[in-house]
Amino acid sequence: MDNGYRYFKRDVSWLSFNYRVLMEADDDSLPLYERINFIAIYSSNLEEFYKIRVADHKAVAAGAPSEDETPEEARAMVEEIARIVNEQLEDRIRIYDKKILPALHRAGIRFYQCVEEVDAVHRTFVETYFREDVFPYLQPVPVASGRVRTFLRSDRLYLSVRGKRLDTGETDYFILKLPYSKVPRFIELPRVEGECCLMYLEDLIKANLSFVFPGYTGLESYCCKISRDADIYVDDMETEENMLEQLRKKVKRRKTGAVSR
Repeated sequence: MDNGYRYFKRDVSWLSFNYRVLMEADDDSLPLYERINFIAIYSSNLEEFYKIRVADHKAVAAGAPSEDETPEEARAMVEEIARIVNEQLEDRIRIYDKKILPALHRAGIRFYQCVEEVDAVHRTFVETYFREDVFPYLQPVPVASGRVRTFLRSDRLYLSVRGKRLDTGETDYFILKLPYSKVPRFIELPRVEGECCLMYLEDLIKANLSFVFPGYTGLESYCCKISRDADIYVDDMETEENMLEQLRKKVKRRKTGAVSR
């Protein structure tokens, strides 16, 4: 007898679980720091999900052998995951912009999101800090079809930059790796009337792009990060020696795996 019970798809069910984690950040009754932590946990979980589960579906969709799904089913699964995640990310943006940032401000912590928001009292500090502590570590890489091959590492933050040359009017593109191993991600600015002021490293760089790219106008930028396939599948029918060799090769390839997000 059909009782109407149906199984949920494994990955769709997991996305629902992770969404519940995000909803904890939407709970005004929880301490503010814990709500910020829940957003971080949600994002970290999602990144690992793309590295393993989504990467597996994309591999099958591209023709890799699988006993669990056909290429058509894999493509459909990737599309469904993208739809669900995009909806969830709209909530993450809403929670962060409309609830977390105002709550931080009420608690005496101001987060500058762009240079237009920076008060005049901080302008000199932002420029000086950039020139002395950040600029020496920046190495813009031009992106030009057929001329330059750029490799983006997994889990690293980059700034993609577009600008027009003043002399020719041509549009050029660049990739700028954020030096987060040399400089803190969160830059603390001088306090104003007891208020703690913070700025993301990428926003501080955006505020000084004209210094990095002299001879360009109309500079625009966007912070981005990619996730690569980090799944490690080893044939358990192999001998112990072969399994170890497989693992060595797989671990090395994690840094250069196919882009999953």
